[in-house]
Amino acid sequence: MIEMQLSNQPNQKQRRFISPERDDKSMKRLAVMILTCITMTILCACGKNEIISEEKSITEVGGAGKVIKDSIKDLEGSSKEKEADEEQNTIADDNKQDDIHEDLGGEILSEPDWKTAYLSYLDIMEAASNYTYSLIYVDEDDIPELLMDSGFEAGGCKILTFHDGVVDEWQSSRLNVTYIEKGNLICNSDGLMGCYYDYIFTIRDGKWCPVEGGEWGYEWPAEEMIYTYKWNGTEVSEDEYKT
Repeated sequence: MIEMQLSNQPNQKQRRFISPERDDKSMKRLAVMILTCITMTILCACGKNEIISEEKSITEVGGAGKVIKDSIKDLEGSSKEKEADEEQNTIADDNKQDDIHEDLGGEILSEPDWKTAYLSYLDIMEAASNYTYSLIYVDEDDIPELLMDSGFEAGGCKILTFHDGVVDEWQSSRLNVTYIEKGNLICNSDGLMGCYYDYIFTIRDGKWCPVEGGEWGYEWPAEEMIYTYKWNGTEVSEDEYKT
């Protein structure tokens, strides 16, 4: 009876026994877990650095993009300013043309007349807006001539006349022009550097025609100024020239 009870009691040494083989497997598992944790930590750190680098690159690219966008905006702004200036110049030229139209009598008639003829001439004339305009009467009829003053000596003056549906142009040499109103005579008297002239013109059948003229002056440069005078190509005295 006593032996039975003793055999049924658990053996304390057997319960606490762990085999060496089992202990070795546990250590290996623990080592694997530690290495796994270390590896994950390193990977996370690398991933974070890559994200930071990417964000920095994106920031740098974004900064460059901003510079490019600002440059494009500047170019667009310059282009718009240029277009605005051209539009203003076009408007100014149109206004100038309107002023010319008003000076020539306002409303344009549907039938061909001197007003439409002069305006048609100006519409195709280069730099028409740079001239100043006035209506004068050179010959005896009631159709005025159009005087166009360039405003500078080299440009001189232009004078248009109209007859039987045709416009004829006369160009002066430099700016000094005089005329007798409805006397059908116009004189271009001017000169430069010792050489001077007086040329007289008239209107015949709607065309500008020379009448007569002369030149006078002196040799330049010269120690002594000796004046000579010619009228219609013939040498004359000073008194004969002035008469």
